[in-house]
This record gives sequence, structure tokens and C-alpha cells, in this order.
Amino acid sequence: METNKADVIVVGAGPVGLLTALGLAQQNKRVIVLDKDSTLNDSPRAQTYMDPTLQLLEKLGIVHKAEEIGVHCDKINWVWPADDFILPIHTKQAEPNRVYPYNIHFGQEVLGAFAMEAFLKHKESEVRFNHQVVAIDQHKTGATVKCETPNGTELLHADWVIGADGASSTVRDILGMEAEGFTWPDRFITTNVHYDFEKHGWANVHMICNGDDWGLVSRINRGDLWRVTFGEDANGTMESWEASIPKHYRSIMPTDGPYEIESWAPYRVHERCVPNFFVDRVILAGDSAHLCNPCGGRGLTGGLQDVDHLLQSFERIDQGADPIKELTEYADTRRKVFLEVNSPFATLMKQTWQRTDRDEQREDQERMKTVAAGKSKISLTGIEGRNQQQAS
Repeated sequence: METNKADVIVVGAGPVGLLTALGLAQQNKRVIVLDKDSTLNDSPRAQTYMDPTLQLLEKLGIVHKAEEIGVHCDKINWVWPADDFILPIHTKQAEPNRVYPYNIHFGQEVLGAFAMEAFLKHKESEVRFNHQVVAIDQHKTGATVKCETPNGTELLHADWVIGADGASSTVRDILGMEAEGFTWPDRFITTNVHYDFEKHGWANVHMICNGDDWGLVSRINRGDLWRVTFGEDANGTMESWEASIPKHYRSIMPTDGPYEIESWAPYRVHERCVPNFFVDRVILAGDSAHLCNPCGGRGLTGGLQDVDHLLQSFERIDQGADPIKELTEYADTRRKVFLEVNSPFATLMKQTWQRTDRDEQREDQERMKTVAAGKSKISLTGIEGRNQQQAS
């Protein structure tokens, strides 16, 4: 077989791209994954895998990997320090219809690594790093992807191209599309830190609702590595953001005891979506198509729901369904879910964490009590059949 010819080219070797590639390889497609970097990204990113994601990993035959390495989390503590009030939310009680009664925590880079391992076990599956996509020439029966590599220009051909190359998507830019919406006026600072929160009685997740001193603390692995996230001025610098870490830790952590920061990174926070996820022979998925603030975990979860839908679309196409109809339905549905479900939910969570008005904080507490009791219209996991954007 021609080495630069594939059924599908996936641009982006993040979890969305690699899990899409794995699912398509399992459908007996030749898939080539391209990524501009030299290796998988290992910066602190998503780490929580909820029921829809675990069901997807089960379909792909790799959920056992998540079970083996991850931390099970069946309780989330919502904390309002001003009232000295902690509300534990037990996942199965809040959502009795879950298939998996818990979330699983581990670093996004670990998911990428074992997704790539499973993908590369398939015949003629490839991941090509140091391949910067610079152009896509679409025609009636496929597309030609032009890449710049350390060895010069390379042309690859495929029936379909899937852009899963993240927030700064080159594929999206090549299509001439902008992600419409807005960017929040703050930066999220994400830190991975060695500290024994468990010794102080903390649950695996603490969501701290405290105005400018809000914070998210969650366990990453079975050792003492935890994720601590907080907000900072978007107009700061790398130096000022790093210098702010001790101040935020003093307001978040239970003691002033020693800690060891393993890594940290600042992130812009967006609510943006492209007008169309599907243009001729090119399909967008994950952050290439939509950018969601990470509060409540809808960023990666929403991207992996794209993967699940897209794999089902290709399966139906193989069974004789009309490709244009199937992929248009994918594009329309996923855009609608982002605009009407995931982004509104993430916005609600962000506002709840950052609320300063005391009366509104107490209203939030009452709303979250209904979630804890399993009586809310809000879904913590992103199940689309519920009217999540409305609080009961």
C-alpha cells in the first residue's frame, strides 16, 4: 500500500485525535495521525473521566487501563469557606442512571499514551510527529494534506481529514473559520503538586467557591500528586503568575506545610464554537471545533463525546448510509450540544465557584443540595438527554 495514502488522516495526537484514530482503526480503516510536536504533550491538562468517557473507553476496549492506573472518585466536596460549609455530592446518588458509579482521575497525557499504544497495534496505523500541516487541498473524492517535516515537504492523501489539533487548530485556520464567542477576562493557573491532602481529611475533589479565592483541588494519582487550579489576571506575565502560586496556596491549602510543585501552566479560558464542524472532506472535533471553560469538566468530556458520535457516523457510512447526511448530522448535533448544554453548564459552574454575593452563594448552596439528592435537572457528567442548562 502507498505509504502516504490513508482512509483517514487525523491531525492532532491528543486524546481526541488518538481515540478517534483508534476507533477508526478498529473499523478496519488505514489511519495516519499527524502532529506538529515531537512527542505527546505532557503539560497539566484535563484529568477527570466521567461516565460518558468511561463508556467510550469501554467500547474501545481500553477502559481496563483507566481502571488499573486511575484514582476512583465517587464523592465531590463543594466548599463555601465563608460559611464553613462543605456539601459532599456522591456521584451515584446524584446520578442514579450512571453506568460507572464513579469518575476516574489520571493525567490527560497518560490517556494519550495508552490510546496511542492501542492504536499502533493495528496494522498500517501510524503516528507521525514533527509533521506541521500547512495546507489541505480538497477534491470530490478526498483531500491532499501538505506537511512540513524535518525532512522537507510531504504530501499525504486520504478520503477524509479530521482536525483534532486543539485550541490553536491549524486545520480550522486552513478552512478559514473562526471560533465564535468570547474569552473570559481571567487566566486559569493549573499546578500539579505533591502534598498530602488526604491526611487532612480532604476528598479526592474539593471545589472551593470563594470569589477571587476560588480553587479546584483534585487528586491525580494513587500517590500524593494533586492538581490545584485557581484564577489570575489575564494581563499578567509568566513571572507574575508563578509568583502568585504561594499566595493562592495559602488561601486554598489546609495548612502552610511543605509542598513540591511538579509542574504548572497558565491557560486562556474561552466559550467559543465554529459555525460548522464539517466542510466537504474535512471534519472538526474537540477543541478544534469548540472551546469550553474547564469548570465542571466539559472541555475534554465534550470533545470525547464528539469522538463517540463521529465513530458511530463512520460505522453507519460503512453500512451504506449517505456520508454527507451522516456527517452533517454529526456537525449539527455536536454544535447544538456545545451551545445549549456543555458551554452553559461550564459557565454556571464557573460563576458558582467565583460568586462573591453572599445571598447568591447561599442560593448556589441550595441548588447544589438538589444535585446531591439526585433531584436536579443538572447533570454532572454531561449526559445529553437531560436539560442541563437549567438549574432546579
